[in-house]
Amino acid sequence: MHKIQFNLLRSVFILNLFFYAGFASAGALFPKTCEITLNSIGKIRLGTSLNQLKATYPNAKLTRVTDGDGVALISVTISNQDLVFLYAGESDASEKINFSNKIEQIETFNSTCKTKLGIHPKMALKKVASLLGNIESIRMSEIEGRQFVRFKRQSDKLIYRINYCGNFANDNMRETNKYLPDCAILSIAITQ
Repeated sequence: MHKIQFNLLRSVFILNLFFYAGFASAGALFPKTCEITLNSIGKIRLGTSLNQLKATYPNAKLTRVTDGDGVALISVTISNQDLVFLYAGESDASEKINFSNKIEQIETFNSTCKTKLGIHPKMALKKVASLLGNIESIRMSEIEGRQFVRFKRQSDKLIYRINYCGNFANDNMRETNKYLPDCAILSIAITQ
């Protein structure tokens, strides 16, 4: 009888150990909440080194990527989900990641990441405008035709990119304040 109770207690103890160890390493799992502030997205802060990022998310996969302009970026993947893309001052996309570099810009396309007001990628532009005021402008970049929106009460440190839904009157236009009905936030970035 005592041997059965002891084995049962030992099994419960081991299960609890695994359970609590799972919580202790939860930083390695994809975050359930991911707050966007003026200085961070999730636990990733502007101005910190990539080494510090690896210490915060030890199981994160950091991969060299590039955009259409050839800028050297870093993809941060946790539990096989892209959390953010970083720019850390690197100029050559063919070089290995320099982990001593500091993070200068963070961008997320992940809808689990939200501002204090609840603004997140995939949110309808009309809803965002109800929170941040009227749209001042939608601008299209020269090379890739990326579209960025600016709201009346928007912080200068937040950059809202939209899903190519600005309603430009002709191909020569680079700025408008009109958008298509299905327009939504594509990504949110913060920069120093």
